[in-house]
Amino acid sequence: MPIDKGVTVEIELAQTGFALAGLKGVLRRANIAKATLDAVQGTPGFFDASKGSLERLSTLGDRVEGLLASGDMNGALDALNDAPALHSAALAEISDTKENDHNRQEYAIQLLTTTAIES
Repeated sequence: MPIDKGVTVEIELAQTGFALAGLKGVLRRANIAKATLDAVQGTPGFFDASKGSLERLSTLGDRVEGLLASGDMNGALDALNDAPALHSAALAEISDTKENDHNRQEYAIQLLTTTAIES
């Protein structure tokens, strides 16, 4: 069936408090850092539930996907806006923990410091 009238589509994009550029790399590196520390049960939060920023950062993509799938755009945006704070907290927790193998700890820190979330 031919369309003889023009169609206008408007798309409104929600804003986050930071640029999403680089977020995929941050999440990928957070997953590698977490796996590195999990191998020696040294991930912050492994034995202390009050910590765990690295785990929350490494699962951020899955959390956002779940929120979007359920139609919760505001929740997804809130989770994305938490990414810079989670990144900073994960770095601080890894640096402060005494439970880690030193080489794995340094590797995890390097992973998270060689990529950044642009603000």
